[in-house]
Amino acid sequence: MGRTLSGSVTNPWTFNANLMDLYPTLIDKFLTADGFLSKKVMPDYLHPNEAGYKIWAEAIEPKVAELMDEKPKI
Repeated sequence: MGRTLSGSVTNPWTFNANLMDLYPTLIDKFLTADGFLSKKVMPDYLHPNEAGYKIWAEAIEPKVAELMDEKPKI
C-alpha cells in the first residue's frame, strides 16, 4: 500500500490500473506517421533517449496530474 502526503493509505492497484489506460495512446506517440518506431526517440528500438522521455512525460503528465488531483504542469 502507498501513502498520500497526508499519511492516509492508498490503493496502489487503482493508481496503476489508471496508468495502464495510457499505454495504447502512449505507444502511438513514439511511432512515425507510417507506424514505425523511430531511432530518433529510441535509438536501440527499446530504450527512449532524451527526446523519447520528453514525449513520454508530455503524454502521461495530464493523466498523472488527474490521478494526483493536481493541474497539469505541461
